Amino acid sequence: MLLSLLGLFSSSGLIEVLPAPGEYTSIQTLSFTVSDNSTIKFTLNGGVEQIYTVPITMSENTVVEYWGVDQGGNIGEKTTLTYIIDAIAPTTTINHPAGLYNSILEVILISDETSIIRYKIGNGAYQIYTAPFLLSTDAIISYYATDTIGNIESVKTTSYTFDLVSPVTTIKPNPGFYKTVQNITLSSNELGSAIYYTLNGGIEQVYSTPFTILTDSIIEYYSIDSAGNREVTKAASYVIDNIAPITSISPLPGLYSGIQNITLTPNESSVVQYSVNNGPWQVYSIPFMLAEDSEVRYRGIDISGNIEAIKTVNYLITDVTVYRINGGPWIPYTGPFNGHHYEKIEAAVRYTGGAFSDINEVSYTIIDTTDQWIMVG
Repeated sequence: MLLSLLGLFSSSGLIEVLPAPGEYTSIQTLSFTVSDNSTIKFTLNGGVEQIYTVPITMSENTVVEYWGVDQGGNIGEKTTLTYIIDAIAPTTTINHPAGLYNSILEVILISDETSIIRYKIGNGAYQIYTAPFLLSTDAIISYYATDTIGNIESVKTTSYTFDLVSPVTTIKPNPGFYKTVQNITLSSNELGSAIYYTLNGGIEQVYSTPFTILTDSIIEYYSIDSAGNREVTKAASYVIDNIAPITSISPLPGLYSGIQNITLTPNESSVVQYSVNNGPWQVYSIPFMLAEDSEVRYRGIDISGNIEAIKTVNYLITDVTVYRINGGPWIPYTGPFNGHHYEKIEAAVRYTGGAFSDINEVSYTIIDTTDQWIMVG
């Protein structure tokens, strides 16, 4: 909008100035019109004195001083006008470049001149920026500034992606005991993650392909994803054991008088199995009793799966006191047992090879005490 400035001075006519002084967002053309034949003189920004003949183009901030001189040489009062010419839009910067981040961002918008900055997050409404704000999820920030005279900056956009979660690395095979050398594979659940590992406390290496362990090993490993999130270091322990366990038996095989309690002891953590007189295999947990001639087979299986060769031993058991109730099977006597008054108790001594003593030649007294039977030879 053009405004007129009308000035009066004593020695010349009325001077009209267009446009009025003020702030403008484009180049301005300054013109003077005088009501008589007076001459108009002026200076620009304190420069040399000039006589006005044609309109003056102003493309930058300009201070104009002008006055009139009539035909008699009388000089009018000088008038100063100030024009602010700003045709350049402000420039707004954002403190974080677009990219992938692994932590919450504090976003700051700054204009290169006094301006009102507006911004929006995603498809939200524009709002006036007054203070830094936090960003923690994927978003596109749109923003622009408007300076004090109305120059509007073109909208800028900056895109942010967030990954606040550390990757998870998997190792195969699972840690544990193995009979053979193992090929170790490391994999991350996030594509593009860098995987690092050490072997038995050695130099840290970048994982690229499976590697082989030949002996007992401790592997430490972790991943760092493309956002910079670092996984907590994990450790996996492997025992490579291709040697079968060795199980010892006690007492040693041989001829024994009386019932024997057999103990099996492996030289390493193992499951021990045994069989008596070609019976079914059983898992050894506590000592077991032999009351007659017996063949014992046994073996150990360690945690790695190594199987000990079956060992076979023989025991000859003699002089074992046995009894039977009401004609039932013979039972090795190991101590007092409960019975009833009317039961028929027979006792004998069994020798090696399964032979029995003559029951009639062995004298026994049956003591009846609270229904508990005790055999006394």
